[in-house]
Amino acid sequence: MGNSQKKQTFEQAIAELETIVQAMEEGNLTLDECVEKYQRGEKLAAFCQQALASARKKLQVLKPDGTLAVQDDTNDSPF
Repeated sequence: MGNSQKKQTFEQAIAELETIVQAMEEGNLTLDECVEKYQRGEKLAAFCQQALASARKKLQVLKPDGTLAVQDDTNDSPF
């Protein structure tokens, strides 16, 4: 498991979630290990949801008419 003292990136959290899912799907864990992995997975999922919400906020701008527009700090390229 990751060290909660270090700043984890979104990508690291997703990778750890994938590892947890794979380990649980293999079915070789004890009940206690499954519960521990599940709890860690919930924390990672919450972290990822928060990171996505934060990124979404950075990309949205309120227009004068009250609607949201996607902020485009780059050129016209969709990538």
